[in-house]
Amino acid sequence: MGYTSMSLTVFNDDYTLNIDSFYSNMAVTIKASKAQMQNLGVYKEGWKSKTPFEKVTTNLAMEGNDLVKIPSTPFILYRIEIPSNIENPIGAVSVFFNHGFCGGIHTLDGKRYFSLYTSYAGDFNVYIYSSNKINTESYGLEVYNPSGGLVFDSENKYLKIISGVDSNKSCAMILQGAVLAQEVPKKWSTAWLDFLWGFIIRPTGLIEEVKAYHAGYYTSRVLNNYSMFPKPIYNNTPIIVDVTNY
Repeated sequence: MGYTSMSLTVFNDDYTLNIDSFYSNMAVTIKASKAQMQNLGVYKEGWKSKTPFEKVTTNLAMEGNDLVKIPSTPFILYRIEIPSNIENPIGAVSVFFNHGFCGGIHTLDGKRYFSLYTSYAGDFNVYIYSSNKINTESYGLEVYNPSGGLVFDSENKYLKIISGVDSNKSCAMILQGAVLAQEVPKKWSTAWLDFLWGFIIRPTGLIEEVKAYHAGYYTSRVLNNYSMFPKPIYNNTPIIVDVTNY
């Protein structure tokens, strides 16, 4: 005796699709506060020298001699390990204003981490989303696809991408990786600087790119393998998500 596959589609009052039995969204599997992350101190891991990344600027064409005019605000490295049972993780950090930051998920010694680099001294939360929803509750609505896979659970906190920072919502920004690069600043000819690509968010919601420069520099005699650092292909498209009540 055969049977007919059934499906479920749920729309809200604005006819926006909320639930579809053929689609599985990512959901929060870890929420951690700043206090729950490892504080690894001032980040100093440049290409060769170990000095802080502390000169943060939105001037992406900075002249080398002007770097001394920028206040020193060293980036601190915060890190949290991602358990091995978390599938396809992506990480986000709650929005804070007027401080540079960068980060993302990476692998170190066979373990996965979400790392955040910033000079921000206030509190923040990080959110790790996963394609496998982990929920131990025994109540609520669950929706399965025709293959028997769980695609929706009403107890999960799902990924909700929004168009930008909204002052009426709790927002976070997905971080897709910290990129270490090098350059010769304008009007310098023989000295190179490491820097981290990052962002800064203004209270208006404006998101700007920043460079966080290393305190030390290399001369042309030291930097004899510059080809090791080709210009990175860097995705600078900010993705903001709604984490209200998460």
